[in-house]
Amino acid sequence: MTKSYPTKRVEKVLRGYGLKRQAKGDGTDHEIWCDEKGRRVRPKMCWSEVAYPHLYCLGDQLEAQRICSRTEFLLAVKGR
Repeated sequence: MTKSYPTKRVEKVLRGYGLKRQAKGDGTDHEIWCDEKGRRVRPKMCWSEVAYPHLYCLGDQLEAQRICSRTEFLLAVKGR
């Protein structure tokens, strides 16, 4: 069984990094979150829980966009 975390907690962490949800518009299950600098990540949050593998990929996106490190993001979601 895969570990998962509440979607609301993940959204709260993303807002803490200055990201805001944008209109979907691309026809996939991925949402688009952007900040004021135009940096963009595409998390997959379809239900009330987000699976850990999706969080790991989202952490990679955040690190690639230089928003935060993957480890920092995962610890924030875990509440540590």
